[in-house]
Amino acid sequence: MESFSITPEDYDVFRQFDLLKYTKTGKNNVEIKFQGEGSSVYRVIGKYYLPWKTESVNKDLSFALSYDRQKIKVDETVNCKATVKNCSNIEGRLVMVDAGVPPGFEVVSDNLQKMVDDQYIMKYELHPGRVVIYILTLKVGETKEITYQLKSKYPLKVLCPKSRAYLYYNPEVSTVVKPVTMAVE
Repeated sequence: MESFSITPEDYDVFRQFDLLKYTKTGKNNVEIKFQGEGSSVYRVIGKYYLPWKTESVNKDLSFALSYDRQKIKVDETVNCKATVKNCSNIEGRLVMVDAGVPPGFEVVSDNLQKMVDDQYIMKYELHPGRVVIYILTLKVGETKEITYQLKSKYPLKVLCPKSRAYLYYNPEVSTVVKPVTMAVE
């Protein structure tokens, strides 16, 4: 139990309590009681961590996403490379690369647009937190490397959202890669 008093001299002081020592595995309850005259404003914030499960790998579609660095400064760019390979014995029709974009970053789309213009990829779409890349066909044994840049906007440390490659017409053929942590100073 945590308790404190609010007086006329310190009524506007922000108070914060870490209740970690009171938590247990499973459901936890927080109860706030106010005694005396007046009123109070409060906020309860909870957080949790779920460890990342092993990568989801499909034997028919290989996928990797790499970054040239994971520690940068504000307004710098990171080079990203998505590598997708058709490991099956049939041509892959409409292969999707759904690459997570970390919070506080924006996609620099110049190279993606060049790949569309060169007909290396069919198209791409920018969505909040991700970039979706469309590959019309991927021949048996063929590998495509898609490169693009991310520009940092704020100082922060974040975990990239998950990224995956899959077949649009057969989404069970899907490979998910483990997210990485990006640090911006």
